[in-house]
Amino acid sequence: MQATTGRTMLPMEAKLPYLRGRQGMMLPELRAPVVKRDVDVWPVLRVALCLVLVMLSVWSEVASGFAGLKSTYGDTDDATRLVQVREFMAGAGWYDLVLARMGGATPLLSHWSRLIDAPIAGLITVFSLFLTAANAELAARTAWPAILLLMLFLMLSREAVVRGGVAAAVLVLLLSATTLSSVTQFRPGRIDHHNVMILATLSGVLLFTRSLAAPKLAWGAGALFGFALVIGYEPLAFILPMAGVAALVALADQRWMAATRRAAAALTAMLGAGLVTATPPNLWHLSACDAIGLNLVALSAASTFGLYVASSLNQRAGRFAAATVFAAAGLGLAVLLNPACTAGPFSGLTDEAKAVWLSQVLENHSIWAMVKLNPVPMIAFAVLMIAGLLAAVLRAHVERSAESIALLIAMIWLAVVSAAMMKFVAYAGLLAAFCLGLVLARAVDGPKVSALTKQLLGVFALNQVTVAILVTAFGGAALSANTSTSLHATSLSCSTPASLAPLARLPKGLVVAPIDVGPAIIAETTQDVLAGPYHRIGAAIVANEAIFRGAADEAGARLKAVGATYLAACMPTGAKAPKDEAADSLMARLRAGHEPAGLTRVDVKSALRIWQVLP
Repeated sequence: MQATTGRTMLPMEAKLPYLRGRQGMMLPELRAPVVKRDVDVWPVLRVALCLVLVMLSVWSEVASGFAGLKSTYGDTDDATRLVQVREFMAGAGWYDLVLARMGGATPLLSHWSRLIDAPIAGLITVFSLFLTAANAELAARTAWPAILLLMLFLMLSREAVVRGGVAAAVLVLLLSATTLSSVTQFRPGRIDHHNVMILATLSGVLLFTRSLAAPKLAWGAGALFGFALVIGYEPLAFILPMAGVAALVALADQRWMAATRRAAAALTAMLGAGLVTATPPNLWHLSACDAIGLNLVALSAASTFGLYVASSLNQRAGRFAAATVFAAAGLGLAVLLNPACTAGPFSGLTDEAKAVWLSQVLENHSIWAMVKLNPVPMIAFAVLMIAGLLAAVLRAHVERSAESIALLIAMIWLAVVSAAMMKFVAYAGLLAAFCLGLVLARAVDGPKVSALTKQLLGVFALNQVTVAILVTAFGGAALSANTSTSLHATSLSCSTPASLAPLARLPKGLVVAPIDVGPAIIAETTQDVLAGPYHRIGAAIVANEAIFRGAADEAGARLKAVGATYLAACMPTGAKAPKDEAADSLMARLRAGHEPAGLTRVDVKSALRIWQVLP
C-alpha cells in the first residue's frame, strides 16, 4: 500500500483549472485535489518531523528540570486553570465551577468547563505514578501544550499533503514552527483554553474547505467548529461570519449545499452535546452570553433546519426565503432567551469596569495600537500575514477550485479580525503560513535557481523569526524606544514564586493585589484574592482598582469594606509609575514611601510589597 504524497503534474495540467474557470461557470468547479502515491516512508517521516519540532519547543524546559515553569505561572489564565484543575482533583464536582478564593464576597463562577481540566488532571495523575506531586504537575504543564502542538503539526501536514504533496507539507511545517505569534500559545505551561480553540477552529477550516468536493468531511468540520465554541466563545467572531458566507453561497449554488448543511448539522449537534456536558441539568434552560447556552443552540438548530428545508427547493428565491425565515426565527428565539446577549459576551460588565479593566486588556487591542506598544513582533506578523494573503490570492486565481476560493475567503476574514483584535493573531498566523507553504511548494526549476533554492529562500525570508531579527537589527534603537511592555513585565516580576513567598508565609486572609497578580497568588499561596482579570467579577474589579487608584486617605475605609487582610502592591526596582496615576492616589503615596493610616508594612524585600490592614 502506497501513501498519499505529491501532486502529479503533466506539462499542461497546471493550467487546466484556470482554463476550466474560463468556461463561464458562476462558481468554481468542485473537485478533489489530485495527488500521487509514491513514497511509502512519508507517513513515518511526517510523524518523526512533527515530533522533532515539538521536542525542540520543550527541550530547554525538560533539560533544565522545569526551571522555567518553577519560576513563573505564565499567563494569568494558566494560573487560574491550574487552580481549577487542583480543585477538581481535590473533589470538586464536574459542574462545580465556583472559585471561592477569588472575588471576595461574591466568588467567581467560572465560565470555563471541565473539558480542559479533565485531561490535564489525567496527565498529573499518570505522572504522579513515578514523580513527586510537584514534579508531576510541572510535567503535565509541559506535556499538555506539547500534545496539542503535535496534533496541530500533524493536522497541518496532513492537509498540506492532500493539497500540494510532501514538499508542501514540509514547507508548511517549517513556516508554522517559526510562527512565533502562534506557537507561543503552545509553549510549556500554556494550559489555558486558547490553544485548544485554535487547534479545533483551524482544523475545522481546513476540513470544511476540502469538504466542498468531498462532503463527508463536513461532518468532522462542523463538529470541530462546535467543539471550539463549547470550549470558549472566542472563535465566534470568525466561525459565525464564515458559516453565514458558506450558507449564502450554498443557497445560490446547490453544489455547496451538501457540505454546508452537514457541517451545520454537526455544529448544532456538538453545541447541544456541549450544553449537556458543560452545564448542570437544572440550568439547561438558561442562556449565558459568555459560555455555551440554549440561545446559541437554538440559533444554530433553526438555521440548520432552514438549510435542510431550502435544499429541497428548486427555485433560488424560494431557498433564500426559507433559509431567511428559519434563521430569523432562530435569532429571535436566541434574543428572547437572553436579550442582554445582543451586547456581546461582556454584556454583564458595567461601564466603569470596562473603563478601568477591559479597555486595558491587550488581546482586545487592534494591531495598529499594538504596533505602538510592541512593534517588532507586530511587524513580523504583518509580513507573514501579507505574504499569506498574496499566496491565497495567487492560488485561488490559478486553481479556480472551490477549496482554494473558500480558503482565500477564510484567510481574508482572519486578516480582518486579527487586525481588529490581537486575540486572533495566532489563528491568522498559522493559516497564513499554511497558504504560503502551499504556494512555495509550486516553485519550479529556473535556468539559474532551482525550485528547492527558491523554497528555502522563501521560508527563510518570510518566517517571523527572520523578520523579527532583521527589524530589530536595522531599526532596533528607534523601535525599542517605542516598545512598552512595562505593565506586563511588572506583573510577571510580582507573580513569581520567589516574589510570592513572603505572602505565602503569612496567616490566611483576603489580599487586595494588582488584578494580573491575583491568579498567581491563589496558585502559589493559601491566600484569597479580591479580584482577577475575569469579567464575571466586575464589581470586585472596580472595588480593587478604586483602592489602588483612589485617594490614599480613603484607602483604609475601602479595604475594610471589602474585608481585606492584606494589601499587596507590585513595585519592583526601577518600575515607573503610569502616566495617569494621580498624585494623591494610594499607589502614588506608597511609591513615595508614605504609609497611609490603617496599614502596617510587612518587612519583605521582593518586588511585591505587602501591608497588613489594621483591625
